[in-house]
Amino acid sequence: MGMGWFAWWMVIIASVLLIVVGLRFTLRGWKDE
Repeated sequence: MGMGWFAWWMVIIASVLLIVVGLRFTLRGWKDE
């Protein structure tokens, strides 16, 4: 396992976090309106 494997995990985790945060913000926006 080289650096490429670690880099892939970082990209996957980062994208998942961005999606989760984005969904939370959109849901909050819907509830507020």
